[in-house]
Amino acid sequence: MIKIANEKCFDNSKKFICSYDENTVSSDIKVYANGKLCTLYTSSNCLFVNVIADDFTDIKVEYNKTIKDAKIKPSRFERKIDFSENTAYFTVKCGDYICVEFNDDLPLFVFADKKFDLFDYNNCDVIYFEDNKTYECDINITKSNTVVFIGENTVIKGKFRAINVDNIKILGNGTIDGTKTEEYAIAFKSCKNIEINGITALGAKIWITMFLCCKNIHIENFKALGDIMRSDGIDIVSSQNVYIHHVFVRNEDDCICIKSGKINRCPFKVTTQKVKNVYVSDCTFFTGERGNSLEIGYEAMKDISDIKFKNIDIIHRKSAKHKFHRCVISIHNAGTANIYNVLYENIFAEYSDENFIMLSHMVKSEWGHGEGSINNITFRNVHLVGGKNNPPSYISTLPINMDNPNSSNTNKQAVDNIVFENVLYKGEKIDCIDKAKACNFTISDDINIKFL
Repeated sequence: MIKIANEKCFDNSKKFICSYDENTVSSDIKVYANGKLCTLYTSSNCLFVNVIADDFTDIKVEYNKTIKDAKIKPSRFERKIDFSENTAYFTVKCGDYICVEFNDDLPLFVFADKKFDLFDYNNCDVIYFEDNKTYECDINITKSNTVVFIGENTVIKGKFRAINVDNIKILGNGTIDGTKTEEYAIAFKSCKNIEINGITALGAKIWITMFLCCKNIHIENFKALGDIMRSDGIDIVSSQNVYIHHVFVRNEDDCICIKSGKINRCPFKVTTQKVKNVYVSDCTFFTGERGNSLEIGYEAMKDISDIKFKNIDIIHRKSAKHKFHRCVISIHNAGTANIYNVLYENIFAEYSDENFIMLSHMVKSEWGHGEGSINNITFRNVHLVGGKNNPPSYISTLPINMDNPNSSNTNKQAVDNIVFENVLYKGEKIDCIDKAKACNFTISDDINIKFL
């Protein structure tokens, strides 16, 4: 059954606005797709536009100043962009999620997706948010077998919750705007058989999307955009069987983070569980000044295993003035978890203003005491492409004490069976320990590391 979204759909609805919200749109920059003016949205750290594209689409941008420099990221694809005065031209195809940068100003993200069609899904309740409308409401799903369909150019200002329900889908070409909520923009707890496909999520004062104690998660064609510290893009917490494909994240904390809980607690006061079988592929990540691009940890009280990151572009890896342990690739084990069987394959980081790779145990009282292990970690075709800096890397059996950074710790924890297979640092292949040290790696002598 398909229900048009209105105040009767949700007990906690605030109000429903069935008109276009001009406040979300930039007026001094215009983007056209095949000659049609697109809806251009703004935040404090980006502009973005959603383009419906079955095939190739010609994009024209009328900028608000003279364009002196223009580039499209990921850079390795060498996409062509023409510009003159204040106008730029380029082409996108269906499936392109790209970052266009003019004069090093706010980036413009262009997300080219197919048009999602609304169906009467068998045996499911379908809640339909109509095209070209803005709604102000929170969405709490209390029934299993529910589809939330968000139409093209539709914005839902509020948060999404699903707890103890199964077979839940969020689909469409619209946006969930959680920037005004104090909580997660999208949160699932103790759910099975989840699908998110096509939408954009904005938020929040904390993680944008969180999956806690869930099983069988499918995330595809998803965009998560955040602009403050703690605005993690996707957090997988104590969950199993996760498939994440073709996702774009830009935020000021971890782009994707895999956790298994703090000491004796998790969000929503549930019992921590292990994490197993997480597959992340064909994604583009823009990491701001804080957080990590591909993070496992810090909260890791139960085992985390069988994790694969493949075909991923990190187009920015910035840093704050205060340096921390922020990385392109990081395993920060602050708990008792055994973290093992992790593969990083075909990872391309354009640069890093802080660290490149870090595998370490961490001591921080609110998270854990770094008493677990890190084993069987493979880096295959991992590239640090360039950048002005020579970012360090750290692979060590000596825990880092975050509570007392000046303390010396001789209580070693297991880090073992590390494989480097075609790891390149600014074009230099790391094929031995001496090459690794020359490329600013610090590696404990007692670690079994193989170079292929």
